Amino acid sequence: STVLENVTLQLKKGEILGIAGESGSGKSTLIKAIIGLFPKEGHIDGGVIEYNGVDITGNEKCLKSLRGSNIGMIFQNTERAMCPVRTIKSQLYESIFSNEAVKDKRKAKRIIDEKAVHMLEQMNIKNAIKVLNSYPFELSGGMNQRVGIMMAMLMKPDLLLADEPTGALDTASGLNVMKLFKDLVAKEGITIVMTTHDPNLMELGDVVFEIEDGEIIGKA
Repeated sequence: STVLENVTLQLKKGEILGIAGESGSGKSTLIKAIIGLFPKEGHIDGGVIEYNGVDITGNEKCLKSLRGSNIGMIFQNTERAMCPVRTIKSQLYESIFSNEAVKDKRKAKRIIDEKAVHMLEQMNIKNAIKVLNSYPFELSGGMNQRVGIMMAMLMKPDLLLADEPTGALDTASGLNVMKLFKDLVAKEGITIVMTTHDPNLMELGDVVFEIEDGEIIGKA
C-alpha cells in the first residue's frame, strides 16, 4: 500500500521545516525517504528527492557518502539505532571518521573530548564523560536520546533530519535541545527538517506543514 503521496516540499539553506501529524500519518516515513533508510519492504516508486540540485532518490552510493557528514539524522528511538555492544565513544569515533574533514585520531579525540562533552553539557548532562564511556543499554531513554542528538549535530551537517527529537525528553531537556537547534541555524546556517508533536518545538519552524494519511494537507 502507498504510505506517502502528493508530497511536495522545498527548503532553503538555514530554514527550519516542521512536519506535524498524528501517529501513523507518514511523518517518520517522509524523513526516512529523504535519507534512504526504508525497511526492506519499502521503496520509492515515483517522484524525485533533490539535495543541492542533485537527484538522490534511491541512490544508495550517493546517500552513503552524504549520511553523517552532510545529512545528519536524529532518530525517534536513538537506542535502537545504536550498536548495543559498543560504547557511545566507540560509535562516535566511527561517526566522526565518516566525515572527510577528519583524518587523524588526535583530531577525532579532541572533537570528542571538547565538542561532544560540551554539547552534552548544554543538554543538561553533568556526567558527560561517564556517558560517553557507557553502553546504550546502561543509559535511560532520555539520556540515549540526547546522545543521539549530539551525535547527529556534532559535525554540523548541512541538513539535519529530526524525527520527534524531543519525544523522549523532559521539558527542561527539550528546551535545551531547542536552544541548540537555534544556535546551529543562526551560527552555522544548518537546515533542519523535523517531525514533532511538541508545540514549543514547532514554534521554531519557519514553516510547518500538516500531514494526514500520507498527504500534506496544508500549513499547520
